[in-house]
Amino acid sequence: MRMEALQVYLRDMVPDDISMRRHWELVDTEWKEWDAPWEYVDLDQTELELESQGYIQSLIRRMQRLNSDEKGFRSGFEIIHKQNDRHIGWVNSYEIDHQFEWTPGINVHGIAIGVVIPSRSDRGHGLGQEALQAFLTYFRKIGYKEVYCQTWSGNLPMVRLAQKVGFREVERKRRARYVRGERYDAITYRIELD
Repeated sequence: MRMEALQVYLRDMVPDDISMRRHWELVDTEWKEWDAPWEYVDLDQTELELESQGYIQSLIRRMQRLNSDEKGFRSGFEIIHKQNDRHIGWVNSYEIDHQFEWTPGINVHGIAIGVVIPSRSDRGHGLGQEALQAFLTYFRKIGYKEVYCQTWSGNLPMVRLAQKVGFREVERKRRARYVRGERYDAITYRIELD
């Protein structure tokens, strides 16, 4: 499956993507300072590597499942820059409950989406905005009426992006996130897809 935008397109993961995802998970990890950094705080290097390897294995299983089910639900896509057909990141989604907490398919209230562009040199050019809008188009096409986005108040680029795309704040948990020695708000946004 492929979703088009002006500068980028979204597509399913292919086997060649695994080495780049492994690199981003284990080597070029600066992006983890912005994408839920509290999840990595108490992990030592060995634990980080094991967690990342498990995640890569789950990506491989997802890729294999989608290769056999072209019409199945996509929880994410890879972002490809059209200029040089280069893999620059991904969009993903996860289920949340009525309290806007992650849930593994139990008491699902909605779906939250996000975008990750690991390389600093690829940020700030509107590529993440295009990718997020294309991902919203996917959810609109498969019948979703609303989608959520979650971040923390210290991730100002994501806060601005969510607002620019049209998300509206629906919940703010004051000082709920502890990042690099400081407390930040956990923010949940919603956008209606009409």
